[in-house]
Amino acid sequence: MKQKISVDELKVGMFLEDIDASWKQTPFLVHRFLIKSDEQIRKIKTAGITHVFIDPSKTTAKISVNVSEEIDKINFIKKEAILNVSGPVEMEEAVLFQKEAAADVAAELPYTKEDLDKYYNAINKFSHIDKTTLVKDTYIKFPLYVKKSLEIVPLIAFNNKDLLITDELLNTEGDFLIDRNDKNKYQGYLQELLDLVSPSVSKEVLRNIVLREESKMLMEEFLMDPRSGEKIKGCRRNIEMITNSMRENNSLTNGLFTINKSDYYTYTHCINVSVLAVGIALNLGIDKEDEIFALAMGGMLHDIGKSKIPNSILNKPTKLTDDEFKIMKAHVVLGQKLLSFHKDIPANTVYALSEHHEKMTGKGYPNGLRAADIHFAGKVVTMADVYDALTTARPYKKALGTFEALSIVRSQLEDYDKEIFFNFVKMLGK
Repeated sequence: MKQKISVDELKVGMFLEDIDASWKQTPFLVHRFLIKSDEQIRKIKTAGITHVFIDPSKTTAKISVNVSEEIDKINFIKKEAILNVSGPVEMEEAVLFQKEAAADVAAELPYTKEDLDKYYNAINKFSHIDKTTLVKDTYIKFPLYVKKSLEIVPLIAFNNKDLLITDELLNTEGDFLIDRNDKNKYQGYLQELLDLVSPSVSKEVLRNIVLREESKMLMEEFLMDPRSGEKIKGCRRNIEMITNSMRENNSLTNGLFTINKSDYYTYTHCINVSVLAVGIALNLGIDKEDEIFALAMGGMLHDIGKSKIPNSILNKPTKLTDDEFKIMKAHVVLGQKLLSFHKDIPANTVYALSEHHEKMTGKGYPNGLRAADIHFAGKVVTMADVYDALTTARPYKKALGTFEALSIVRSQLEDYDKEIFFNFVKMLGK
């Protein structure tokens, strides 16, 4: 039974059943959770809330965890050992895009203009697939390509004859691509996987692998037509399946997360961020279906503004200049405009898109919001976004390992929500 009390009576260990205010007035994505720290109580009071509802039957004597102290107990790697830098790390510049002066770029450019033009023209004709999708001793009915640096070349000859997936093929280095015209054939292969009996891959993992790859293809199509109502309906259906699977299993290791990528693809990144955001929420104890869905949707759509960024910047294989970086940063505002065409989008989804580059210190963009002004959904997707970016390779930087990426975030933790980070570390350590 719910009991209404004054916020002055709130104590650590009480179970919050509801808040006597609209969720828009509060700093929390959900209004049902166990009070674990004095900081949560402070946030409720700071929001101007006077009364809340608790459930005495769920209240515990759980002791508050000092997140800062717990984080300090973890032996993270020094950023100098990872990035070979000594000063402060500007995440977007030093790690994600490694911005540098135009003169420096021109002096060290390893590609000719002809090389780049050929690459930009070619990359949009292919779609990235996770090579772990391909199962040894199965057959495919379409050609495979491999991307190495700026070259996209046939992996094996295809003469209208089914191709056997072998160890030799799977051990090929580089990203696996398919011709976009062969998507239907690839989807046919994915459906065949659902009937596969494999001693090494469970039915659950196979279902999630298929769901992940189909979601990537849907996202790729949506990015090509971000105003399409039909395409966003498809994304919504897949989000529901992703969230249902994760709510049942609470695991990122069951085939939903793409690990094998040696270059950046917006659609793959968007699905990864969605999966990570849901994982973070579940580990924080959020269990309401509509709230999980809104956060997953936010993760999937957070970068739709990149559909309007020139290909020569979005897929540039070298570091961005100052001017190019400014254009790249515009993807947030562009995304907000595109999202406005879809009137039934949950409000928390909008926060995830508009605030995923804001920082607790106020040094983010586009609005320079500080901690108290950033919505929970924005903070969660920020963490998921930066982690996936750090663990993705680019032609000019290697992919960081899980602990390396977490160590970089830890080195500038003032920009991120500590509680979200701590729970993220625990989640990835499971």
